[in-house]
Amino acid sequence: MRFPVKKVVASATSMPFPDNSFDVVTCSQTIEHVTLQDAKKMIREIFRVLSPMGQCFIETPNPESMVAKAMA
Repeated sequence: MRFPVKKVVASATSMPFPDNSFDVVTCSQTIEHVTLQDAKKMIREIFRVLSPMGQCFIETPNPESMVAKAMA
């Protein structure tokens, strides 16, 4: 089975998708490279585009990274 794929290049702090667009969002090895302010924007955007029962997976190599600080 093939699924259509559309490549989208956009900022993670301002995603060009409607609210509740995705059941799953992944963020791999990215959030630790942005400022605390941008990390908070990214997380807000992730939750905005997630469906009500959606799941978010954020992976970072550093447990003391921006993810922990942004979630505070």
